[in-house]
Amino acid sequence: MIEFSEVTLKIKDKTILSEINLSIPDNKTIGIVGKNGSGKSSFLKVMAGIIKPTNGKVKVFNYIPHKKNKEFLKQISFVNPQKGILDYSLPAIDFYKFLAKVYKINKKDFMNKVEYFGKMLDIKDKIHQPVRLLSFGERVKCEVLAKLIHSPKLIILDEPFIGIDVDSKNKLIEFLKMQKKERKTIFIVTHEINILSEIVDELIIFDKGKILRRFKESEIEHFKELKKVDYVFSDGTTKSEIINKFKVPDISLKNIKSIQINDITIEDILRELV
Repeated sequence: MIEFSEVTLKIKDKTILSEINLSIPDNKTIGIVGKNGSGKSSFLKVMAGIIKPTNGKVKVFNYIPHKKNKEFLKQISFVNPQKGILDYSLPAIDFYKFLAKVYKINKKDFMNKVEYFGKMLDIKDKIHQPVRLLSFGERVKCEVLAKLIHSPKLIILDEPFIGIDVDSKNKLIEFLKMQKKERKTIFIVTHEINILSEIVDELIIFDKGKILRRFKESEIEHFKELKKVDYVFSDGTTKSEIINKFKVPDISLKNIKSIQINDITIEDILRELV
């Protein structure tokens, strides 16, 4: 169980998180979304114990995160591919072996994990090459493997899909689905609503340091059916609307120069809510 009770975070008199109350059962996959500066990444850091809240109480698996109990740290993983832990001059496998010693993983289990994760993420050969020779997407997947080598119960991912190619993104999505089947507790921050709608059990919208709205799985399914239609008129003006993907755009409007249909974004949802 993950519990936030009246949690507030202030940094230099600026309120980053304000009175967060939240209770999440184990084995759930949660999507965290919001505008830049909405507090979502800070929320993850408080959960992981990287930041101590100014006020309120946080409990993760009955541990207080910021106290950094060794048993607690063994059960979590914080993945931020933009701030990697791998040495660029060495193959990733060398760092994995170091982690195996840190977490006291026996050789057989270690080899099985590397084989399994490497196959799932399609990096079996890449982990034996110096990290500097890999593409960004390959490095991201190697970072993910490094963070999960100790089989944590709680996986926290902060913008794992930024800057990676479509193939790497799809591999990572399938990998996370497999982690979900293995009953891990997963938190994902991303702006990509369509990815979240494939994976998460609940979607939490942050705005100005507060929880604006929570969407259950049945409500998230609805997002898959929505599209954004942008109309451009001959006089240069524009109009946008959110429609069901099965609905035909309103071509009866006069003086339409072009119509573009796109997936909805977090910003589209926030405009509807705020």
